[in-house]
Amino acid sequence: MNKRATGTIFLSLGLIIIIEQQSLRFIVVTAMTFHSNGMSNTAIQEMLTWTLTPYNLAIPIIFVIIGIGYLLWSELNKE
Repeated sequence: MNKRATGTIFLSLGLIIIIEQQSLRFIVVTAMTFHSNGMSNTAIQEMLTWTLTPYNLAIPIIFVIIGIGYLLWSELNKE
């Protein structure tokens, strides 16, 4: 596998993980809000602050950086 394909795979994997984590977070917040005290904007905002974990994005961001690095490396070494 060449560097361009490896970079594309890392970049795609990182972005898919980020999208999946954020959508699952909103689904969980909606379920928690509906279960606890009904749906309202303030309740949803409060639950979003409880489920905010920025360290969950560390690995996908590393994948994105590695993917971009591989893509740049493949373009710089292209003859």
